[in-house]
Amino acid sequence: MASRIIKGAGLVVAAPLILAVVVILLPFVFLLFVGRFFGHLWYVGRLRASWPSGKFVLIAYTESELWAPYIENTLLPQIAEHCVVVNRSRENWKRQFRAEHGALSFWGGWRSYNPIAVVLRPWGRIRVFRFYESFKEMKHGHSASLEVTASELVRCVRETAHVRT
Repeated sequence: MASRIIKGAGLVVAAPLILAVVVILLPFVFLLFVGRFFGHLWYVGRLRASWPSGKFVLIAYTESELWAPYIENTLLPQIAEHCVVVNRSRENWKRQFRAEHGALSFWGGWRSYNPIAVVLRPWGRIRVFRFYESFKEMKHGHSASLEVTASELVRCVRETAHVRT
């Protein structure tokens, strides 16, 4: 009986503390979401303004022997007319592609950010395709994941191109 009273007293003490933490953190969470929302709008607008008409896909990769041949010889020939391609192995890519650099940092983040494809869909929506894990699996003899990711990208690009025309 006494242990129930002590547990009940602990809840009475903990509840206001939890409520205070939530009230303090809520504005920061709100600002985080607002910042992500306006950042998204900023980069979509910036890319659309700086790219020629008909370009709505950003592909970024390095000259790794694992993925560069596949991207250059298999993937890009299918969708190149709609792509802005950034080779991150080049020394001056950050100066040459300033808007793309910011967008890649914003949408790519720190997780599996290379190689990556970002498709700017209608109405400001985007779709991000991360290829790192797929290429890692391919290195170990499992190419199914890569084929699925690549086919989803090609399908998404074709659907977006069809909607835009």
